[in-house]
Amino acid sequence: MGLMGLIPFVVVGALGAQVPVVTIEAGAAHVGSATRGISPAPAAFLAAQLLLPGTRWSWTATASGAFGAEASSSLTGGLTVGFSPMALLWSRTELGVNGGLTGAEQQTAGRTASMFARQWIDLGATSLWAGAAIGKTSRPQLLSSTNATVDLGATVTHGSVAAAASVQHWRTADWRLIEASGYYLTRAASAYTMDDARLQLAWQASPVALSLSAGWRLGTQATEGSSAAFAASARFALATDVALTLFAGDLLADPVRGAPEARLVSASVRWRVEANLTDRRPAGVHVRALVDADPAGGALLIIDVAAAPGSRVEYAGSFTDWTPRPVPYDGARFLVRIPLVSGRHRVSVRVNGGSWLAPSGLARVDDELGGDAALVIVP
Repeated sequence: MGLMGLIPFVVVGALGAQVPVVTIEAGAAHVGSATRGISPAPAAFLAAQLLLPGTRWSWTATASGAFGAEASSSLTGGLTVGFSPMALLWSRTELGVNGGLTGAEQQTAGRTASMFARQWIDLGATSLWAGAAIGKTSRPQLLSSTNATVDLGATVTHGSVAAAASVQHWRTADWRLIEASGYYLTRAASAYTMDDARLQLAWQASPVALSLSAGWRLGTQATEGSSAAFAASARFALATDVALTLFAGDLLADPVRGAPEARLVSASVRWRVEANLTDRRPAGVHVRALVDADPAGGALLIIDVAAAPGSRVEYAGSFTDWTPRPVPYDGARFLVRIPLVSGRHRVSVRVNGGSWLAPSGLARVDDELGGDAALVIVP
């Protein structure tokens, strides 16, 4: 089973960040299946992500592995390219490829390869998306199937709360995966179809983020049956770039990536590091920013400033109507965590009333304060 497809491992950086960012996540899980009556088995997992953004293009490479019982072992990898035209601030396009090997029981073991495309439209507090994906799965005994999906969705944010809803249509020839998920095939067919409806609700207030999700699936063409999946997750910021994530719930099968349905309980620690934490700052002053995103929407902007004790450090942005606000001193550094809703935001930092500076790690854009500003994009 592609366990890493089940772990809520999603790190969204701003399109336009100017330095590479590496994220490493490690944890443990119990993986089972309510439909097939498989008792949970322990597994360990490790994932790494490299984010190489530019002003208009971003590149994200991921690799992950899960190690445990046969039903929870996998190796996966992927590459995603994002494009955001500066002239079309409401538009973002994502293209990607993924591949993996699954070591599940004989019925669902195999290898997969897939590609996807997704278009986002940002309308301020509301974001709309449409996507499509196609994949090929090869399983033992010469079973090879081509699988596809299309989806439509929307995310609405209000303050620290975000809600998302989507519908998805699947078309697959992978009858082994369908049967393993508890569905009945009414006849032999070249393809079987299923329809999904999904809802997500998220809330975050530094340093905690909570998320609830629900999904319903109905078999349609040559497929009888239905299923539901409910899950909850919580993320706790332990430090500027370290977070603890807890997850529990059921997840529906993914025919495009060849992952069976599963019941999962997991705990993981995420560590995020910039390849270059300094930039052209005044002597003795270093300003950086990290963006830690939640899969359900919204993000946490973390501003970390190294300056002499007693300095007056302030930040301002489009989300404060460019009203300066203080960055508190924690005894070692100036640090603030700022919840952001979906959309595009700009932020600047200044020390002791000096010039406004764009934190390193984010793209520089024009601001409204006569200095540098940084761009943050939250899906």
